Amino acid sequence: MTREERLRASLSARYGKRVAESRGGMGRPGRAARDRAGGKPGDAAKTVRRLFTYVFAERVRLVRAVLMVILAAISSLASSYMLRPIINTYIVPTDGSRGDPAGLLRALFLIGGR
Repeated sequence: MTREERLRASLSARYGKRVAESRGGMGRPGRAARDRAGGKPGDAAKTVRRLFTYVFAERVRLVRAVLMVILAAISSLASSYMLRPIINTYIVPTDGSRGDPAGLLRALFLIGGR
């Protein structure tokens, strides 16, 4: 049994005769859009409402993802702004004294923990 026959059998079992009797092959992506090229969508408002129902169904995940992106951006900025004082304090102090390796290690762990 070829791959296409296995796929057709699987889809037929899942969706019934609709798929089993479809015309040849697996089809090409974008066929419907190409067939009505130059035309407007049938009902744009209905399409937008349907898309928003999909987004609304996943609103918790969407909000969580946006918050994580914002948190990552803030953390990245904080690490960047902490780097200069760390270098000036622990690696090459401006008063000419020796650096503080233990303090540098603590500061790096602080940055890494963000």
